[in-house]
Amino acid sequence: MGHKEEAAVGERPNILFIISDQHNPKYLGHAGHPVVKTPNLDRLAAEGVRFTTAITQNPICTPSRMSFFSGQYCHNHGYYGLNGPNPNGLPTVLGHFRCGGYRTGAIGKVHCPEYWIEDDCEVFKEACAEFSVGGAPQYTAYLRSRGLVVDRDDMHLPEHPDGPQALDGRVSRLSYEDAVEAVDFAPTLCALAGLDPLQTADGRDISHLLRGEPGDVHRIGVTEFAWSKSVRKGTYRYVYYPREMFAGDYPDGFGELYDLERDPWEMDNLWFQAEYAPVVRELQSELFDWLVTTTRPKTVLGAPLVGGDQAIVRFNRSINRDGKLHPDQLRRAIEQGRLFYL
Repeated sequence: MGHKEEAAVGERPNILFIISDQHNPKYLGHAGHPVVKTPNLDRLAAEGVRFTTAITQNPICTPSRMSFFSGQYCHNHGYYGLNGPNPNGLPTVLGHFRCGGYRTGAIGKVHCPEYWIEDDCEVFKEACAEFSVGGAPQYTAYLRSRGLVVDRDDMHLPEHPDGPQALDGRVSRLSYEDAVEAVDFAPTLCALAGLDPLQTADGRDISHLLRGEPGDVHRIGVTEFAWSKSVRKGTYRYVYYPREMFAGDYPDGFGELYDLERDPWEMDNLWFQAEYAPVVRELQSELFDWLVTTTRPKTVLGAPLVGGDQAIVRFNRSINRDGKLHPDQLRRAIEQGRLFYL
C-alpha cells in the first residue's frame, strides 16, 4: 500500500481513537450540562475541533463501530445487529494503517464480528468477557473492585435541561454546524496520516475542516436501521418508516419530524402538521436520492475497472476488496457517457 510523500516514516503521527459508548452529546461539561463533569473531554474540545452535528450511522454500538472502522454505511456493510459472521473481505482502517507501516491495536469494548478487528491488530484486548474472542476478565475484575460494573444510583440528572449553554474557557476553538458522519472517520485519518484513501470507504475526508478551511461534506446525515432511516438536514431531523411498521395504529402512515433548534429534545413531532408537509417531502426526496447514490452494487454494466494496489483480481476483472463497486465509480461512468443500465 502506498502513502503520500509528505508522510515520511519519521513524520507519521500517532493516532489514538477514543469512543464513549452510549453517551448523549448533551451530557458533556463543554456542552453546558449543569451536572455532568467531563474535564478531560472538555480539555480535548478546548484544544481541538468540535462537531456539533456529527451523525452516527446507527445508534446501536456494533453496527456503528463497523461504520467507524470500515468507513461504510450500514446498508453497504449490511450489519444492523449485535453479532454476525466475519465480513470476509471488508477492509478496516486498522488493517489499512497496518499495511501502511503502522502498529495497530484495539483495547476496550470492541464488540465487532469475530476476528474482523482482531486480525488487523498487533494488540487486541476485548474488555467484556462475553464479547468477541475471549475478552479480558482482568479488566472486568478491575472495574468490579472499584464498584464500576453496576450503574450508580446516587447521581441524578435532570430529564430535560434547558438547551446546552457553552461554558467560557471550555468550548472548542472551532465548532461546525455542517453535518459530518461516522463514515468520515476512516478517510480523514488516512488523509491526516498521508496514507492513500481507503477505496472501500463511503465517507469523505474532512481534514480541511480540522484545519479551519471551508468546504461542504454532506448534504444530509443519515442514521439507519434496516426498516427505518433518520435524515438530518439543517435544523430538521426526519425519520422515515415503511407503512407496514405501524399499519395497525396508523393506517395512513407514520413518521417523525423535529425542529432541533426549537425542540432539541425532540418532544414535538411535526410530521402530522400540514404546514410541514413540504419539509417532509423535501427530506423524503433527499433520502431517496441518498440511498440510490450511496449503495455499493456488486456489478453494473459499463462501470470502470478499479485501479491501484488495494484492488484484487477476480473473474479477470479488477475489483474492490469487498467485492462491490464504490458509488464514485458509477459517477465516473456517468461522466464518461456510460449511461446504459445505470
